[in-house]
Amino acid sequence: MESAQHAKPNELLRRQRQQRGWSLQRVADEIRRLCERDGRRVGITAHMVGTWERGNKKPSPLYREKLCVLYGENAERLGLIESTGDADPTPLRAGDAVAPSNPFGPVQGLASPTGGVDEELLFLDGDTTDGLEAQDSEMRRRTFLRRMAGATGAALIAPPLGLLGSEPWERLSMAIDRPATADVETVHDLETITASYARLTECVTSGSLIGPVLEHMRTVTDLLRGPQPPAVRRRLCVAAADVSQLAGRLLSGIGQHQAAQSYYKVSLQAAKEAGDRALGAYVIGGMSFLHSQDGKSDRALQFVQQAQRTATDGAPASLRAWLLAMEAELQANLGNAKATRTALDAAERAADVAERQQIPSWIEYFDRGRLAGFAGVCHIRLGRPDEAIAPLNEALDALPETGVKHRSILLTDLATARVKQGHLEEGCALATESLQIATRMKGVAAMRRLRDFRHQLNPWRDAREVQRFSDDLRAGVNAVQPAARV
Repeated sequence: MESAQHAKPNELLRRQRQQRGWSLQRVADEIRRLCERDGRRVGITAHMVGTWERGNKKPSPLYREKLCVLYGENAERLGLIESTGDADPTPLRAGDAVAPSNPFGPVQGLASPTGGVDEELLFLDGDTTDGLEAQDSEMRRRTFLRRMAGATGAALIAPPLGLLGSEPWERLSMAIDRPATADVETVHDLETITASYARLTECVTSGSLIGPVLEHMRTVTDLLRGPQPPAVRRRLCVAAADVSQLAGRLLSGIGQHQAAQSYYKVSLQAAKEAGDRALGAYVIGGMSFLHSQDGKSDRALQFVQQAQRTATDGAPASLRAWLLAMEAELQANLGNAKATRTALDAAERAADVAERQQIPSWIEYFDRGRLAGFAGVCHIRLGRPDEAIAPLNEALDALPETGVKHRSILLTDLATARVKQGHLEEGCALATESLQIATRMKGVAAMRRLRDFRHQLNPWRDAREVQRFSDDLRAGVNAVQPAARV
């Protein structure tokens, strides 16, 4: 052991902990849990973790392995072995902005320097169905698990056990204790739980769900570590992709775009591992929102078009309809009326086919009502408010009671159309109703849409209803977490 005077602090290791906002005790507890799941009881303490970070002592091979799993990084990037100079040794300072752990290393952005989509986001030919049987499958499996483990290191709290009844959770618990016992029924339970969380996204705040979803993701990762039959492993990879993209959606919903990007990338990696091009296309499509929410419609359109190329002819028609609807909105944002109409017509045809097909759980929310909502906003963006009213009302009528967050979006769009028609008072009333929902649900995207609506009211800024709405909007934004202060 080095003396305290000559010890060199391990800033890389310390930084990983600080990025997550964890205490030394939290790290010790997480490592203890990892060891216990492998059947090993250890006496790790917060003091031991502190000595590693201060450089007074090196962790043993066992603890070094668990640190790599916990943080989703290799030993070199954690400063546990001699570095080649690739890692950034700069320590984290108080007040620095920090995003949750990114299992793919430093965030490089969603697009390449040439403006296209990063190559790592693409489903390349030959890299799907044969992936698990390739000669390098074991190396790819370890890399995939490392990335999954890094993503799930941010899990905060356990899911509510009463959500679906105790039986599925009991089976999952047994499978975790003995990974080799995982079977198709266990995977079905995982899928059911993920679907239940997905349904809750529309009526529960994203901040309330992200912790349970990340812990659920940890469960999937734990099961993937064990030896599984190929069919079970493939379904586990699909389950991992599904829950990871759900985490990305939730993080995007609270304005954490950098963290959302990390989980979307993990999801895409899992979809590749499973050879599921349709789910991979859905993930790439979801990533487009990270650009469209920043007003970069041209960049978002690149992602949607890549998702369309990724989805093969055998992809669910509901997925094709969703991607076409998103393309239509982005084309409308860019002022391309003809391309918008072409995409909407194609989406309608795909929706006709979807009604005769079984719909995957991850896209089951997209129906005729959602498509009508896209049509309505397209008409607004192209300066046709009269044509927007009917589809927006259709979308509102078709919305289930649980579709609370989407109701806020539709009300804002309807308010925009009514103001453009000259009905200022009615538009402000609809926007106020939307604002009440957005404030209650802490909806970042909804707040951003309401801000855009308020900008359109500038010609009537002195009107009493506009001033009242402006005051309400200011209070609503302040009531939502800082990420929503648009």
